[in-house]
Amino acid sequence: MKKAKLNLVIDVIMLVVMMALIGVGLLNRYVLLTGQQKWEKYGENPEFYLWGFDRHDWNYIHFILGLILFGLLVFHIWFHWKLILNIYKNLIKSKTTRVFSGFALVLVSLLFVAFPIFIEPKIGDMANKGERHSQEASNSNDNIIDNDQVHPSQQYEGSNKDRHRDNLSNIDIEGSMTLLQVATKYNVPADHIKNKLNIPLSTSDNERLGRLKRTYSFTMSNVEGIIFIYQKDKQ
Repeated sequence: MKKAKLNLVIDVIMLVVMMALIGVGLLNRYVLLTGQQKWEKYGENPEFYLWGFDRHDWNYIHFILGLILFGLLVFHIWFHWKLILNIYKNLIKSKTTRVFSGFALVLVSLLFVAFPIFIEPKIGDMANKGERHSQEASNSNDNIIDNDQVHPSQQYEGSNKDRHRDNLSNIDIEGSMTLLQVATKYNVPADHIKNKLNIPLSTSDNERLGRLKRTYSFTMSNVEGIIFIYQKDKQ
């Protein structure tokens, strides 16, 4: 009886965590939009928060919920192991087939977990991406506020619509990106970005922007503006 109650508690918690996983997934998909989606919808890249957490934070919460659900699933299988074995034996009579099927299931499961370690993402064609965005962004005047004359927390805020939205939309910065990833993707020195955002040069290039912005009070739009100015000056 005690075991049955414990099983029920585990099942209820699994259901709640599973619904939370779906809810956070929908939140990130339809509410806390990506930079690209915000450019398409608003013509700029504003910061979205829910309860003080941005998209990057909620992605991390989604990951933690996934780990919790996996742990609960392990407990669920453990408590029902004898029942699972009996059903498995009745379903597949051949011992060789059972062993092969079990091994294949474990192997496929491990591959799904481990494959991100062995793959390298491709960098998309920014020219094509910018061309798509520029069809939706309106043309504006050529006046740009000098990045050195404005504090990073005030740069490019509220006036992106009046300053090269079509060109800025080519730049898509996410909080999950590291300084090194941004520097590599847009060919801008990481130290230049740190300097403009008042981040100490000793800060590791592997730090994620989402973490840094809480300490140094900047936004992803600030970073996009810095990159835009740098690229414009290099032309």
